[in-house]
Amino acid sequence: MTQLEWQQLEALVLHMTPEEKVRLLALVQATDAPAVDAEDPILGSIADMPELMDAIVEDAYFSRENHPLGLPPEE
Repeated sequence: MTQLEWQQLEALVLHMTPEEKVRLLALVQATDAPAVDAEDPILGSIADMPELMDAIVEDAYFSRENHPLGLPPEE
């Protein structure tokens, strides 16, 4: 879905009646969309993006190796 299509969809949802929103929510919940882990909503929300998680972990390890314990760099 393109950015423009998302913006159009968001505009439509903003103008829906409460009944239409309930109907849309039921439709979305009935689809095969990956469920967010209720116990860990942050990690659950990126469960279908392993490349992003790998990049985050790689950056964390790089920072830890280059700045141990959050100490400033040696001069």
